[in-house]
Amino acid sequence: SAPVTTAAPDGARLYRQGVDLEVEGSYEALLAYCQALEALPQHVLWGGMHLKADHHPRLVLTLRLYTLSPDSDWLVI
Repeated sequence: SAPVTTAAPDGARLYRQGVDLEVEGSYEALLAYCQALEALPQHVLWGGMHLKADHHPRLVLTLRLYTLSPDSDWLVI
């Protein structure tokens, strides 16, 4: 998605970059994945999550993650 610009208290510009991830697995595997994301040295912000259990025990988890950066080109594809 397009970056959102905000100003830090010191006047520096920060860009919030968002990405949607969709992962599939058992509840235990998805929980371990989320715990691993939280343990990363690079901090990410959670924007939301959606869990679908249409094909139990295989679950589909959609995560919306954000990072803050002074660089507007954080993710280039």
